[in-house]
Amino acid sequence: MSEKKMVRRSVVIALGLICIILVVGLVGAVAIYTPLINDKDSKISSQASQISSLQTDYQNYKLSHSHSDSEYNSLQSTYDDYKSSHSHSDSDYNLLQSMATLGEQQTILNQYTINQGANTHTYVTGFQAICAGYLHISLTSTTSNANVAVEYWFKGQLFSVTKTIGTSGEAYFILMPTSIAVYVGNTNLVNGATHTITATYYY
Repeated sequence: MSEKKMVRRSVVIALGLICIILVVGLVGAVAIYTPLINDKDSKISSQASQISSLQTDYQNYKLSHSHSDSEYNSLQSTYDDYKSSHSHSDSDYNLLQSMATLGEQQTILNQYTINQGANTHTYVTGFQAICAGYLHISLTSTTSNANVAVEYWFKGQLFSVTKTIGTSGEAYFILMPTSIAVYVGNTNLVNGATHTITATYYY
């Protein structure tokens, strides 16, 4: 009987020790893993908050980017229109630049022949000078008394210039932006004359 009691006591003690060890282990596990679980939950919550913030930022970016695309397309259209019109502006600018240095010219008469009687003053042609410049006239004639005249009104004032050229020569006339008249004549007393005239307007 005493041996059986001793065995039972030993079993009870052993079981008690095992229970104590299990309880201590369970308490230790709870003590160790509870902060880890709480920390993990905190991290999950933080990450969820960050994801939500990033989603909001992304939506805002998409919204603002759509406006940017609209503005870009509008600016691109404006730029394309400007380029289209600017090509004409460049052409106009180049023309004005050339005109500023009298680099443009217009043929008014080209080897035009006229027959006239003695001591006659004949209207040959007229044209519109679009801006100030000069008229170059080249003349050949059957008489040494041949002359060329250029006349125009400008700001209420008549400008009339006559130059004697003779049988062959040239003359220059300053022009204002107005209607120009060109005449050719001779001062012969008896015989008429034949003239061939070329006139070029520089502006």
